[in-house]
Amino acid sequence: MNYLLVQEITRNVDGYRLSAYFYKDKDSNGGKIAMGPVWDHNISLGIGDYCEGANPVGWAKDFNIFCSGDGWVIHFWWSRLWSDPAFRQRIGANWQALRQDEWSNARLFGAIDSISNLLAESQVRNFQRWPVLGTYVWPNSFIGNSYAQEVNYLRSWLTQRLGWLDASIAAISDTTTPPPPGSEVFKLYPNPADDFVYLSAQDGTTITQSYDVQFWNTSGQLLQSSKGHPEGQPIRFDLPDTRFPPGVYICRVTDRFDRVQYARLVVR
Repeated sequence: MNYLLVQEITRNVDGYRLSAYFYKDKDSNGGKIAMGPVWDHNISLGIGDYCEGANPVGWAKDFNIFCSGDGWVIHFWWSRLWSDPAFRQRIGANWQALRQDEWSNARLFGAIDSISNLLAESQVRNFQRWPVLGTYVWPNSFIGNSYAQEVNYLRSWLTQRLGWLDASIAAISDTTTPPPPGSEVFKLYPNPADDFVYLSAQDGTTITQSYDVQFWNTSGQLLQSSKGHPEGQPIRFDLPDTRFPPGVYICRVTDRFDRVQYARLVVR
């Protein structure tokens, strides 16, 4: 559980798929298969400028959606684990326990301040020897002109990341019984559409839970992916001509219970 949460809090681009290992614990300690060690986080915490790595919103586990053409994908067993309500409930419990202790805002930002102060003197010599401030170094998404700017970026990114995860983990670990199939069918309107489209429940009422939405063309290319939509209102999507020329598209909607529904969209 905690291995998974480390990948998510840092949004590790290589998480789940690279430098990810299992080991069998000794029999005297239960003998179960465990994950670890936790390492290879050099492209995390808002650094990666590809595959949504710098976005504080969204799941690291969804790498295959953002970078479906990558040669190193996340394997099937992760999605199988995430689809289990009991597993998600334990994820929520572990997250809450960590947020009240080791991963509280006070502990996390206190650690950042402590380490940045410890390095205050040596960072001067570091950037004299390697003058990379204000210069793009792969794969940095943020280019700071000073050590202080780099530290502030980390604090800002982590603040946003924690806020998103607090809300999203609470939603996916909700033990509410899923509604029966077909109880909430979606519609897109206007359909055919021109510059934008709304997504709502079929009967015109407002959305009653949070959804992840994707738009695909008929060639199987993902054109737009949008996650964590707020409850209680129709969702608007803009349809720029560069990505949505006239034609037929497929809208894929996943709810917090991992149920998937589809709707057809025609763009004029």
